[in-house]
Amino acid sequence: MNNLPPAPAAEVIPSRQAVGKPILFLHIPKTAGTSFLTTLHNLFGERRVVRLDGHNPQILHEIDTLARTRLDSLSCVAGHLPVHYFHPYLAQFQAFTLLRNPVARVLSLFRFLQRASEAELQRVGLAPRFTFDAFIESRAPGLYGQTNDGMCRLLCGDARVNDPNAPEFRSVADMPAVLEQALETLESLDFGIVENMAGTREIVRAAWRIPFPLDEYVKNATERGGSEDSVLNIRRIVQRNTLDIALYEKATALFAERLRAWRPPVEAHHPGAVFAPKLNQAVVVGDIPGRQGFHDFEKVGFSWMMAEVPVRIHFTAPQGARRVRLRLYSIGATYPMQDVALLVDGQRMAHRLTEQKERWYVVELDLPPGLRPISRLAIEPPYFVPTRFLSPDGRDDRSLALALADVTFLP
Repeated sequence: MNNLPPAPAAEVIPSRQAVGKPILFLHIPKTAGTSFLTTLHNLFGERRVVRLDGHNPQILHEIDTLARTRLDSLSCVAGHLPVHYFHPYLAQFQAFTLLRNPVARVLSLFRFLQRASEAELQRVGLAPRFTFDAFIESRAPGLYGQTNDGMCRLLCGDARVNDPNAPEFRSVADMPAVLEQALETLESLDFGIVENMAGTREIVRAAWRIPFPLDEYVKNATERGGSEDSVLNIRRIVQRNTLDIALYEKATALFAERLRAWRPPVEAHHPGAVFAPKLNQAVVVGDIPGRQGFHDFEKVGFSWMMAEVPVRIHFTAPQGARRVRLRLYSIGATYPMQDVALLVDGQRMAHRLTEQKERWYVVELDLPPGLRPISRLAIEPPYFVPTRFLSPDGRDDRSLALALADVTFLP
C-alpha cells in the first residue's frame, strides 16, 4: 500500500528493554530466511534486528563496530554473510542458521531470479528472460557461489572459498575439508531445516527460551515453474552440489536427534522476547517484542496485521497499569471498527473507540484483574480486504484490515 498518511503525532519514546545475548542469523539465500526474518521482527521488534548488507565494501568494519558498541541494544543480527566474518565475535552471539534441500534451494534461486529486476540480474551476470542453462552454467561470482555448494561455503569458515580471486573459489568440490569444517560449524550452533519448519520452531523456542509457541510466516516464496525441474537439470544441480548434499544428509540426522531430545523451555524467558513497557510510555510497534501476526514495520509508522496468523502481543504489564491504549489505522473509511474484538488472556474485553481523523482511531480497554506474569493481548479484526480489490494494478498481494501504530499502558 503506497502513499499512506503518516501516523498522527504522539510522544513515542524509544524502548530500551533488556535484550539478552543477541541471535546471529547466518542467512543462507533461499532457505526461507525472509519468512524467518518476519518471525524475528515480531519476536524482538524490528528496531532490535539489524540486517547487514554483504555487498557493503566496509562490512568487516561494520561488524567490528557493531560487536564493540551496539550489542547491548540488539536482539538479532542477520545477513547473507559467511561465518568467518564473525569469527572474532562468535562467543558474543547465539548463532543460528537454516538449511534446505540443496536441489530445492537452487531451483528456488532460479525461480526467484526469474522475477528479479534487471539491475539484480546484471549483478549476477544474467540477461532478462535467461534460460536454466545460462543460470546453472554462469561463472559470475555472485551466482556461481550460490549454485555450487553455497551452504558449505557460508558455514565452513574458509575465506578462500568465498573470494572470487582465490583459486579455491572454483574448486570447492575438490576440497573435502570444506564439508568437514561446515559440519563442525553446524554442530556448534542452533539450526533448523526448511523441510521441517514445525520442528525448527520448537528447536528455536527451546534454544532461545521463548515462552509461547511460534507461528510460521510465508514470504518471498517462489512458485514451482515448468521445465527447470527436469531430471536432467536436477542431475546438473546434484553434480555441482555434492558437498551441500552430504552436509544436508548429516544435518537432517543431527536435527532429528536434537528434536527427539527437545523439551519445552523451563529457564527464565528471553528478556527481549516479551513486551515489558514502562507506565505512560507510548511504544511504537517497531519497538514492541513478543508480537505475532504482524507484517514488517513501515516507514509511515505502523505495521499491518496479517490475515493468515492470529494477531497477538505477549506482555508483562508494568506495575500500576490499569488500562491499555492502542492507536490503529484502518484499511478503509467505512471499515467496522466497532466490530474489532480485543481479548486479554482469552477474555473478550469491552473497549472505548475514538476516531482521531479519517481512518485513525484510538482504542482503550481496561485490563482485567489477576493478569498472568506473561499475558496475551489478541486483536481480531472482523474481516480482511485483498489489496488487489483496492489497487488492481498494484503489486501488493496481501489482505489487510488494521495497522497498529503504538501501545501505551496507563494507570
